[in-house]
Amino acid sequence: GRVGLLVYLATRHIPDDELPEGNHFPTAASLEGLFAESGFAVVEQQSAAELHDPPADWERRTDDVEA
Repeated sequence: GRVGLLVYLATRHIPDDELPEGNHFPTAASLEGLFAESGFAVVEQQSAAELHDPPADWERRTDDVEA
C-alpha cells in the first residue's frame, strides 16, 4: 500500500532541552535510514517552501474551530 507523510526535518543539531516535549525531528539521513529499515520507498518529496498555500476554505474552518 501507500502512505503519505509530512515530516519536519532537523537542519541542525537541536539540544534536548530545546526540543518541544514529545517531538522528534530526524535528519534527512536518519529519515532515509528509517525508510530503508521499514521497507518503504520515497516516491516523491517536496520542501515546505514549495508547498502551495492552503485553500481559503481550510483557513475559514480553522478560524471556526479556534473561535
